[in-house]
Amino acid sequence: MAQPLGPTPLAERSLAPDLARGAMLLLIALANVRAFVDVPTQGLRGYPDPDGTSALDDAVALVQLLLVDGRAYPLFGLLFGYGVWQLASRRLDRGWSADAVVSILRRRSVLLLAVGAVHGILFFPGEIIAAYGVLLLLLPGAMVRGRDQALVAWSAIGGIVILLLLAGAGTFVGQVAPMTTSWGTAVTEHLTAWPPGGVLSNALGVSVTVPLGVLAARHGLLDRPDEHRGPLARCAVVGLGAAIVLGAWYALVAAGALPAPSPAVAPVMALLHGVGGYAGGIGYAALFGLLAAGRSERARDGHARASHTRDDHTRVARARDDHTRASHARASHARHDRRRDGHASGMIRSLGRMSMSGYLLQTAVFVVVLVPWGPIALGRDISTMSAALVAVGAWVLGLVVAVALGPTGRRGPFEAVVRWWTYRGAGGRASRRRVTGEGPGGLGSSGRRSSDDGSGSQRSTDRRSG
Repeated sequence: MAQPLGPTPLAERSLAPDLARGAMLLLIALANVRAFVDVPTQGLRGYPDPDGTSALDDAVALVQLLLVDGRAYPLFGLLFGYGVWQLASRRLDRGWSADAVVSILRRRSVLLLAVGAVHGILFFPGEIIAAYGVLLLLLPGAMVRGRDQALVAWSAIGGIVILLLLAGAGTFVGQVAPMTTSWGTAVTEHLTAWPPGGVLSNALGVSVTVPLGVLAARHGLLDRPDEHRGPLARCAVVGLGAAIVLGAWYALVAAGALPAPSPAVAPVMALLHGVGGYAGGIGYAALFGLLAAGRSERARDGHARASHTRDDHTRVARARDDHTRASHARASHARHDRRRDGHASGMIRSLGRMSMSGYLLQTAVFVVVLVPWGPIALGRDISTMSAALVAVGAWVLGLVVAVALGPTGRRGPFEAVVRWWTYRGAGGRASRRRVTGEGPGGLGSSGRRSSDDGSGSQRSTDRRSG
């Protein structure tokens, strides 16, 4: 009988995916803030027309279009797919049937769609949560049962479709009407903008990297990054290099350093920028994997030093009572944990554990500070640099909240609701049926990797963070 299974304990979550999610939220904030500012004359992708902007604003636009714009959501999609497979494989390893896992993913999709609808209609029609709900509703079987080749084909087809749609993004927008100062009017506008933008367009966009994330998780690229340093390094260099090279033309035009191309050539420029965005998203994921591998190595050294310290304490305390020995051990652990949690990477990882809550928090900040129908309404004619600073501030606020929640052991509020909705009663249903035998790709009962522990049984080689 399969074992009932809830969410993964925080202490057992893999380092690299959470580190990547936390850092990704900075890129997401810098990209999304453009949707909340009120720029009367727009150039490319919501940035102001470079005529009349300062050199500093042009420089910020150049950097963001090279490294952020169109690069953040592909990374988001890849990490979402990675998390889906971690959730699925952890349950398949415990004897759940593939049908039960598909059912729990579809159950989760309902809540994602509901939260996405509220988020998109009331506040931000370009939001991404509903798009993930659509993919989980329609294609969970492909994520759980699909062969590796099928996932690659899914990504390729999605890439062709979305790149054709991106071809229209290479022209300047020009004069636009001011944003409304009425929230009611904004909601009415969102009702028509959210379905094609936040749902359809975003679902097509992330469908390129979601299956790649599933594929990467099956092979443990971010769960065991120290074993994959070579491939990760190549992906980071090639992916981020391609993002810069392929996006340079677009970024230079947006920053006013090059003249705008003719309408016949503009789609080519937009396509190159789009391809560079997907390459950049993959490159960022690989880069964060490498950073996590380095941090894990340092953490192992720290654990070794802490172990030596504990051994020293134990030898000294053998002549003392049990209470004194335990006190020394606890103090040693506490000192090591404080050093570890105080690192910037630890703070970013904490935010990554509540990435969806952090994402929604950014919208709240932008609504309060920027939009004309919000209470402060600073977004009218705000400079590109100032908007970027607001985005960074929203990300830092997320770090503060995540670090404050960390010692309590509590998850982010959105994550807590998702897990409550997903797992209530799911363990009993999932345990009714167990699957044995060979799965897709000859990788075990779900395509997951396993290794023999020498006793004739199979054990999972991946750490999960579903």
